[in-house]
Amino acid sequence: MNYESTWKLLGRGAGVSPMVVAMMLLQQPAPVAAQGIPLGQQPEFSPVSFAFHSGFRIGGAIATTDGEVSVGDGLAYGGQIEFRTGRSGAFAIMVDYQPTTLDVREGEGPERKVTDLSVVHLLVGGTFETDRSRRPLIGYGTGGIGAGLFKPGDGRDSRWTFAMMMGLGARMPLGEGDRVSLRAEFRLILEPYAVEQGEPLWCGDTGPCYVGGDNTFGPVQTEFSIGISFLK
Repeated sequence: MNYESTWKLLGRGAGVSPMVVAMMLLQQPAPVAAQGIPLGQQPEFSPVSFAFHSGFRIGGAIATTDGEVSVGDGLAYGGQIEFRTGRSGAFAIMVDYQPTTLDVREGEGPERKVTDLSVVHLLVGGTFETDRSRRPLIGYGTGGIGAGLFKPGDGRDSRWTFAMMMGLGARMPLGEGDRVSLRAEFRLILEPYAVEQGEPLWCGDTGPCYVGGDNTFGPVQTEFSIGISFLK
């Protein structure tokens, strides 16, 4: 029995005790508006989600006076937490890690390894999904800005730099409820101001510095990854 029928009983004087009517009203579920949520505006999305991915990253290069210094290609790993701002948009905090190598090519000679290198990115940004009704795949765009850390493994100076990321991807929900999804994503990662012309780079007691050359834009990295996401 709902509120309307209960009040009709009371209004028609159906011989029902006021105490009985009060008990019936107390047993009714509170309307959505009474719960602090406007009627017709119940959220249909989870406010928080987590995602993890792994993929292959193609390293970028920096021109120096001693040749081209580059980040080696290899696997990268990452994760992010998203805070939904609506059905399609979300604010995201992202982190990724790439264990790789620092390589150098002097003149026309072959590329050689200088040392191991750890690359870490800490970014803030967001994602925006296309129409969720277009299953089984839901496309999305993503982007972020933050910092990149390049840490050589032989004691040379680490380097922090401004970083930015842009990407496109798609996810495929598994089962009902849209709570678990498989993801595939392409990312473009840029550190456009990693070193200025004439600036020393990765100095240390274990080897010589590299000095920024004429074209110091970069490195620019691309990444193809797959992963999984969970809605809390």
